[in-house]
Amino acid sequence: MGLMYLLKKLFSGNNDQGYRSYDLKNTSHYSATDRPVYVPSYNPDIDPSEFDTERKKIHPYSTEDEIRSFMTFLRRYGGGYVKYNQGRVVKRDFLGKEKGILKGIFFNVILPGRNFSDTLKEDFRAYLLSIGVNGLSEKPDYEKIREKTITKKENDTLIRSSGHKAEKRVNDTLFYLLNAQDKVFKNITLEYNGTHREYDHIVISGSTILILETKGFGISASLGTEKCTLHIDENDNWVIEKNGNTRNLKSPTAQITGQKQIIEGILSGTNAKIEYILVLPNPELECDFHGTRNYMIMTLLELSLAFEKLTSQNHAASSNLIISKIEQHRI
Repeated sequence: MGLMYLLKKLFSGNNDQGYRSYDLKNTSHYSATDRPVYVPSYNPDIDPSEFDTERKKIHPYSTEDEIRSFMTFLRRYGGGYVKYNQGRVVKRDFLGKEKGILKGIFFNVILPGRNFSDTLKEDFRAYLLSIGVNGLSEKPDYEKIREKTITKKENDTLIRSSGHKAEKRVNDTLFYLLNAQDKVFKNITLEYNGTHREYDHIVISGSTILILETKGFGISASLGTEKCTLHIDENDNWVIEKNGNTRNLKSPTAQITGQKQIIEGILSGTNAKIEYILVLPNPELECDFHGTRNYMIMTLLELSLAFEKLTSQNHAASSNLIISKIEQHRI
């Protein structure tokens, strides 16, 4: 009798804290429409700030294993809302902002991801349903979505442009890296002392400014990404090697130097920390760099991993002043 009572208590779905047990092994192979809605077990020691740290690791080029690891964290985390009763946690749930971010990750990263299995997509959707995210009750037709995505890319004249494709990859990644208080200017032209320059992205995070110039080497308007190697020698000569053939490229150093002169003139008198980064969003691009430059060169993945460190300074007052100065010189 005592054993049966314990078994019923264990599997009844009600423990002393009002949570049901969550067994990943028993739920990972059900679809969102078939599986019961479980409230995940969580670790009350996880600080809410870790949610932002973990979600920033997710980007359009994440692997399936990285998404699974993120889901494991979410189940342990349980949400940023915590309710206490007599010093004991009686409820934990995801904040509305957190649910919105997770919904955005599903629709912008998971759902269109051609490298993710349908099982993973369903598991992620099921988890979002289990924590009360709205607008996901109807199961998507993943095969049709893949076909529509391909058709749209083929017919959309903007996406046919390799340059636009490269910048869109950066846009998609920045969406998950930026905090709510951060500001980003896209495809902006600035003028200073009679000279003007175009900028792909200007990211403002507190008193830190990231000037991002994007080059889509190996990103084809018709073929997508292609394997190739970028060679840069000590004299700043740039060569792209692809399919055994080589082609000389124009070095972007003069372009970035011009951007540097204008932005530093505009922001003189502020305490802005400015970083200049050439972003290479082709995940199949290999790099062979020699010599030094007055800017950094990063793949999109490297930018994602380094973003938090690059923007570690945070002075909101400086941010407002910097944004104001940039707006004043915008064409």
